Amino acid sequence: MHRHLRRYLNWIPAEYVDAMAPMTGWAGSEEQLLAVLRKFDEVGTDEVQLIPTSADLEQLRRAADVVAAL
Repeated sequence: MHRHLRRYLNWIPAEYVDAMAPMTGWAGSEEQLLAVLRKFDEVGTDEVQLIPTSADLEQLRRAADVVAAL
């Protein structure tokens, strides 16, 4: 995730990206993603952006399946 952030946020000074990296991003199972999204829903969040960090389309399909289960 840190490497991805360094590329994605390359317009921000590296020391700021490095400081943000430990609190940014998430990786886990589909069940864990569903639990996280439900917590967002419980506090009234009406928009969450899921940004894949892999070229693997299966990652996107799995995330879409989780969202569809909400």
